[in-house]
Amino acid sequence: MSFPGALPPADLAASFRASDVFVLPARSEGVPKVTQEAAACGLPQVIFGFYEAPTVIDGDNGFVVWSDEAMAERLGELIEDVALRRRMGDRGVEMAREWSWARVAPLWTERILEAIGCAETETEMTPA
Repeated sequence: MSFPGALPPADLAASFRASDVFVLPARSEGVPKVTQEAAACGLPQVIFGFYEAPTVIDGDNGFVVWSDEAMAERLGELIEDVALRRRMGDRGVEMAREWSWARVAPLWTERILEAIGCAETETEMTPA
């Protein structure tokens, strides 16, 4: 177990790739981006359910727990079961493929245009 502190993005990704499991023991978070990063690097995760982390699906690519005891149990399960770690980690990578910029950018563009009241056509943007 290590607590490396703040790392530049490239070092953080390398650290994730060298790890086996990601645990976020915080009980208060917004929507933690770090869970997305961990999933993209193939790490199964154990997090608390007291905040919104839509990129961690309980039993699929990690575990969402509600107590310290459950966190310790699920972490122990992942440490002991290599096949489970790999399956959950692989599932996180599959999920992350859906987050590519080529897929997400047009969705954001559509939402922004809706918000400002424009409808996009092939040749121009016109007010709605």
